[in-house]
Amino acid sequence: MTVNYPTLPKPLAVGEARVEHRPSVAQGESTFVRLTVAGAQSLSSLTTQPVNRRSPDDPGFIYKLNSGIDLYPWMWAELQVAPGTFQLSPPGRQRKPVIVGHATEWTWALTPAQARGRQDLTIHLGTVIVPNGSATELEVETAESIAIAINVEPPQPTAAASLPAAVAARNDNIATVVLVMLVIIGAIALLVVALLRSARETP
Repeated sequence: MTVNYPTLPKPLAVGEARVEHRPSVAQGESTFVRLTVAGAQSLSSLTTQPVNRRSPDDPGFIYKLNSGIDLYPWMWAELQVAPGTFQLSPPGRQRKPVIVGHATEWTWALTPAQARGRQDLTIHLGTVIVPNGSATELEVETAESIAIAINVEPPQPTAAASLPAAVAARNDNIATVVLVMLVIIGAIALLVVALLRSARETP
């Protein structure tokens, strides 16, 4: 029997992202990475359906995609670093609501561990979907991840005359601003729905 699985008719833009960070940090000091996401304007054209709020910041609705998939107005973000390079807080995936017309921020604090020199970091992002007829939420990664680099420098001298100037210079140097359109591609949605249905149909 042939089963026609629902899929997205075309890639769906779900958010616009901006990333800020400092290009360098000295060992013994801390730095940050800040991600700001606003819901893409394309979401405004989708049909919404009220749902029960699960938390005070829950928007209280879902997007109906007319493709057998419901899209929650939530996104998750995770900053990944190589083992032993940074102490990272908070670790893992962090979920937050993202809606059109509002900016949502994720901020990570980083302290260098043993590594020095250029360190490559990656922000992975995704959204939360629910195939119709399923009670299972799926965290689907967007087509884009964001790569950034931070240079870990030797510890700064502790002399009172030199340290304030060095710290002030770094504080004024907020690095690369990255603008990214976050997109869910149809093939991803097709795959997760197919896997769920296959699991239900297996005796």
